[in-house]
Amino acid sequence: NMPMPFQYFHIMNLMLTINFTMWAYGMGMYWSYIASAIYFFSLLIFLGMKELAAALSDPFGHDPTDFPLNEWITTCWRDCHYFLEAEAADVIRKRTNYELSKPLWTKE
Repeated sequence: NMPMPFQYFHIMNLMLTINFTMWAYGMGMYWSYIASAIYFFSLLIFLGMKELAAALSDPFGHDPTDFPLNEWITTCWRDCHYFLEAEAADVIRKRTNYELSKPLWTKE
């Protein structure tokens, strides 16, 4: 159950490696000391974005950064049940002039 195809992941890593190698060679040819600092920070940013994309690629797992899907479904179920029950009680009250004292779907 991989969120990203296996081949795409390796092609992307190969492209990043080739790109970083060419940047290292190109910036290494400059006589400026600032070129190494620029390379370091660009490398840090691109590798950080790659790690962030890998962490966010499957938002419905069991990691601490994933969405609380079970809580969302439980809340939605509870809210829908409440609204349906309130709507049914309102319809009964309008048609029969009878006030319900307890919810409709409770066992006696």
